[in-house]
Amino acid sequence: MPKIGFMRGAHLLNCMSGGKTIQKATNHLREHALKVILDTEVKEIEVPSMHFSLLSSGPTGIALGWAQQAFLKESDGYKRRYTSEERRAEWDDEEIVYYGDTRSLCVQFNPTQGNAECQEAVFKLVWQTLHDKI
Repeated sequence: MPKIGFMRGAHLLNCMSGGKTIQKATNHLREHALKVILDTEVKEIEVPSMHFSLLSSGPTGIALGWAQQAFLKESDGYKRRYTSEERRAEWDDEEIVYYGDTRSLCVQFNPTQGNAECQEAVFKLVWQTLHDKI
């Protein structure tokens, strides 16, 4: 059965599928750019954001969406600080992760608070999950 989680539900599904949560992440308190894979094509969209934690995919997870916002990421046994140059270059804040083995789609943000393009992208990912097209 396909499973789809948003916000805390995404973290629950991610952890149940072998991923982790990065407990502390800075600078994710406003709308920001996200690169997302839709139908094998990378598209940049704006997404809403009001969270202090991030997804960290497990061994079978496929990251489908990344941001470049956090200047600090910290969790148990893990801490990373970024310079401004690194933040402009690296897209490694995982915000959308898919697990084919558990048919779980994990979406960090709340798409209902996003613009039409954000909502359309998430609904397309949901459709792809329901029809095993990821």
